Amino acid sequence: SGSLSEVTTHIADALTGAGKRFEEANFAGGAQLAAGVVDFNGQVNLAESGVQIAQISGRHSLEDNTGSLTFDRTPLIFSRRTFQPFHLSPLLVGPAGVTGRVDIAGSASWGNDALKASATLDLRNVGFVLASAGAFEGVSGKIEVSDLLNMKSAPGQKLTIDKVTLGMPLENGVFDFQLIGFEAIRIAGAEWPFVGGFIRVKPTDFTFASTARNVIVAQAVDWNLDTLVKQFEIPDLKLQGKVGGDFPVVFSAGSAE
Repeated sequence: SGSLSEVTTHIADALTGAGKRFEEANFAGGAQLAAGVVDFNGQVNLAESGVQIAQISGRHSLEDNTGSLTFDRTPLIFSRRTFQPFHLSPLLVGPAGVTGRVDIAGSASWGNDALKASATLDLRNVGFVLASAGAFEGVSGKIEVSDLLNMKSAPGQKLTIDKVTLGMPLENGVFDFQLIGFEAIRIAGAEWPFVGGFIRVKPTDFTFASTARNVIVAQAVDWNLDTLVKQFEIPDLKLQGKVGGDFPVVFSAGSAE
């Protein structure tokens, strides 16, 4: 038994090449050994940039090579030039030009050649661009990621969106979804106020790849025709009443049709 200070170790994914899930990092902290169990705590920083990504504490059994850890709530500040999601994982290449703050907390466990991790992501006024969709601004809310290594969650995750440009700007939206991996998201529904009514999106899966062609079905709900004419500044046209219905929208290379 005993204790150690100024312990450092290098953290790297056992998988390499196309299967690599996270970028290399360094741990620095302290540890105590008693009865074949190591208790540790310290800070994790990205190896390349030195950016702190977690403050962790946990334990590891030397006897059966199993263990667990928790990582305290840590703010990640994204900047277009200095820090992007792909610096954390090569799989996070969908969103580009990310700005804003994401607080992350969670836990991990390992043993029997298996590694599991979960996390809570608290988005605070995050902005980004998806090549397959458009520009998003002021995205906020919490996401409970049940499988962090495969980026999966339970249904019912919700975010608010101050503004999104999907061919045209839409403001004050609500987005209901499920994470189903690094390459796509399962949309349960989305809604934006529009010309006295709403634009609603029907359930669908949406792929992030820049080459993807996504088709969603949007619903016009109680659109005011007079407001609609004024919104698009259509000259010499007057309409009254309300309109509704479904219309498909095709997203391809950042444009919507």
